Amino acid sequence: IPKQKIDPEHIDRIIDFLTTGQITHDCPITVEEASELGLPVTVGLPKAIYKLMDLYPQPQGGRPSVQYIPLPYKPTPTLPDTTSRLLSDK
Repeated sequence: IPKQKIDPEHIDRIIDFLTTGQITHDCPITVEEASELGLPVTVGLPKAIYKLMDLYPQPQGGRPSVQYIPLPYKPTPTLPDTTSRLLSDK
């Protein structure tokens, strides 16, 4: 059986705080607030997690998601209009 991590005398106060609309799901509580409530809070990660993360390095500075057209923008040359010449030959 797991050891209870929260002091039984704080449970009702914690439940009331989390469920009576004092906070919402989009407003996270801080470490300080959680500690004041009596929640078991730790900061940081175990060294084993950092060692695991070192096994999967992330690339530094990948490709840009957008490619910009260099300025000044040079328009592409247009082909000569051959329709007017065909009409004038008739």
